[in-house]
Amino acid sequence: MTIEQRLITENKLIKQIETRRVLNLNNMTLGEKSVDIIRNLILKGLVAKVSLSESGIGDAGLLGLLQGDLIKDSRSLVTLDLSCNGLTGKSIRKLCEAIVYNRSLLHINLSSY
Repeated sequence: MTIEQRLITENKLIKQIETRRVLNLNNMTLGEKSVDIIRNLILKGLVAKVSLSESGIGDAGLLGLLQGDLIKDSRSLVTLDLSCNGLTGKSIRKLCEAIVYNRSLLHINLSSY
């Protein structure tokens, strides 16, 4: 992806977040840096719906999202789509432990189609 394409993509995501508080990164290959950015957006309460279906985050990415009680303490996150990411019991167990305390999350998609 060229720098220009990346800037266009980032601008589209920013506009999407500002208008609908939705972060849709479906079918994108995400790395460790992406997980850090997503964490910060959730921590700041800027997104209510995060869709990471088929983004390849895997267990490591989900565990990264769960660092520092992110899901446990989030008051803005309503929907989290983690479908088709090859998640295993290792990360899903940690997610389950975190959502017990969450009061805003209404929908989590962990399907694998």
